[in-house]
This record gives sequence, structure tokens and C-alpha cells, in this order.
Amino acid sequence: MPVMTGDIGLLISKAAHSVDIERAIASEDEYGSRTRVWGSASEGVSCWVQPAASSVREDYAARNLTVTHTIYFATDPGAVMGDRVKFGTRYMKIQGARNTAETSELWVLDCEEVKAT
Repeated sequence: MPVMTGDIGLLISKAAHSVDIERAIASEDEYGSRTRVWGSASEGVSCWVQPAASSVREDYAARNLTVTHTIYFATDPGAVMGDRVKFGTRYMKIQGARNTAETSELWVLDCEEVKAT
């Protein structure tokens, strides 16, 4: 069955949720050791965040990955694997991304909630 995207962009743009996309940047500490710091890739991106459906969690579990949340966007959030999503004071590691039905009207990130690092 095809995914009907119609007014999804409008619904997401009116959603009360927004997130920041953060990207890891390699850095050196005062001792010359490599460390990772997080920098902003995009801020205040409108979206809809919800707990992942059991079918999504099971699909990822079959690949030994954990997914706790699914985040929907009306436009490409510009996220890549290795980025993380900041949702208020919570952080989510991106486990997968897709352009639903290749319409560029509904982008989805499947994420695992993690502690800040």
C-alpha cells in the first residue's frame, strides 16, 4: 500500500515539536588526545517525535540495533548516520533515515534515546 503524504508537510510544520541536529567534531583536549565534541548542524527543525512502533523496534532488533523513537519531518533534516538529535534536554542517536516513498515530502529518522556524551 502506498504512503499517502498529501498534507503531512503542513501537519508537521504546525507540530509543537522541534529538534536540533548535532554532528560530532573531532577535537584535541589539552593533553593532545583526540576527543569528540558536538556542534550544531541545524537548529529548531519542525518535526513530530513519537515512540517507535513495535514493528519498527522489531525490524531494528533483528539487526542488533535499538530504536526507541521515530521522528517525522516535512523536509530533509540534513541528518546523516553518526549525527544525534537533541529534543529538549533529551538526546537520540540516529539508527536509520529514510525518504518515505521517495516523495521528499516525508522524511523519517529512527533513533535510540541515549545519555548525553
